[in-house]
Amino acid sequence: MSSLNTSVRFDKHERVLVIGLGRSGRASVAVLQPLVAQMYATDESPIANLAPALAELDAAGVPFVAPDALGDILPKVTVAVLSPGIPLNGELVRRIQAAGVPVFSEVEVAYRICKAPIVALTGTKGKSTTTALIGEIFRAAGHTTYVGGNIGNALIAETANAKPEDWVIAEVSSFQLESIRSFKPRISCIINITPDHLDRYHSMDEYAEAKFRIFANQGPGDTFVGNMDDPIVASAPGEDNNRIRARAFWFAKEPHRGVTLYVRNERTIVYAPPTGDPRPVEIMDVADIPLRGAHNVENVMAAILVGLAAGLDKSAIVEGVRGFRPMHHRLETVAERDGVIWVDD
Repeated sequence: MSSLNTSVRFDKHERVLVIGLGRSGRASVAVLQPLVAQMYATDESPIANLAPALAELDAAGVPFVAPDALGDILPKVTVAVLSPGIPLNGELVRRIQAAGVPVFSEVEVAYRICKAPIVALTGTKGKSTTTALIGEIFRAAGHTTYVGGNIGNALIAETANAKPEDWVIAEVSSFQLESIRSFKPRISCIINITPDHLDRYHSMDEYAEAKFRIFANQGPGDTFVGNMDDPIVASAPGEDNNRIRARAFWFAKEPHRGVTLYVRNERTIVYAPPTGDPRPVEIMDVADIPLRGAHNVENVMAAILVGLAAGLDKSAIVEGVRGFRPMHHRLETVAERDGVIWVDD
């Protein structure tokens, strides 16, 4: 899947098959239909489970093609769009690829139609909180900001509306990264990699490699942000230390060589500029972070470093962090009664 295949433009020359009719697939149909020559959609789920999606397709005039009837339309299809969660190595996708149809992830298509720079974030835990926080920081800095992806709303629906002067903040999963080709965020970030989805991946190495695809197409004009305290993330540059071609910014709980953002004396988050004036810059006190848990200090550091990499003003970054409130069901304080704090996690 490493070929860039830049010939696919998602314009009136394309006849597109969307694979999977969950939230992402339905958004792909809605966004792409006005842009391309013809849309089709397929899904392996029982027809009875697809009633709302089929009603949307019927209203839009988009044909639904059952998987066993794909042979009739595949010769006409020029590209397929894969919804997240559908295995790239599944029988349905292999059959479509065998017919000579390139298969792109929804994230890849969202990137190709996007006019704005993209911040893309992945990790095993804390992705949604950190993605939402980054969005809040960019808004505090005065940018029109679109937040989407694995966080709950389809990325393609957000990138379709973004203008060149805006920013798109994307939460991307390993599943979504598996089938990218030219996806190249302006800023990429990996906050952590711990065991997960090992029913889909044969090993942690394979899982990590899927995550590492987030920076695969980046170059010197882009930035990678990583957690140096996470041993798997810290191994991303490879043994020869040149696997990441973008400039690399690292955060850690303590100062040491190569770290751009750290916590000093367990109290203050400090930025060590990699260029220019080398004097450390105090960003904010840990006590001012409005999120519970030591892991959220790491999430906040990732978000701060993304903001600094984008050139945002320090005061706007701090304002965004201080004004952020926990997402629902994520260490969210819901009540305090009789001296007891009740937290929904």
